[in-house]
Amino acid sequence: MGTIVNVTSGLVYAPLFIEPNYCATKAALHSMTQSMRVQFSRLGINVQEIFYPAVDTPFQDGHAPNFAIQPDKAAGIALKALNRGKSEILVKKAGFLSLISRLMPQKSVATINKAVSDNVEKLLAGENC
Repeated sequence: MGTIVNVTSGLVYAPLFIEPNYCATKAALHSMTQSMRVQFSRLGINVQEIFYPAVDTPFQDGHAPNFAIQPDKAAGIALKALNRGKSEILVKKAGFLSLISRLMPQKSVATINKAVSDNVEKLLAGENC
């Protein structure tokens, strides 16, 4: 028996206009993970998925949102859930994105992109977000 762990993002539920390629590839990986979970279950292979929110890593290039979590905290949450055998691990705000996207699909995307748009404008103006 083995385990495959794929890392996606809460942005599979609410894509951001400033990162369309990132969001699209994470959404594709999410879809593939769901298919793999069904396909490999017959072989006794677990397929788990970690949905991270914004994590303050070099990928953020120093512009992580104020709600971004630290990498060690994100990893700790994920490891605990992986050890419990959860198939989908929604870390912090990724769970919130999942929930609101199901309750209000269009509004959730619009609201999240509006918040990001406001922060992008502040960055371009040289303000701290």
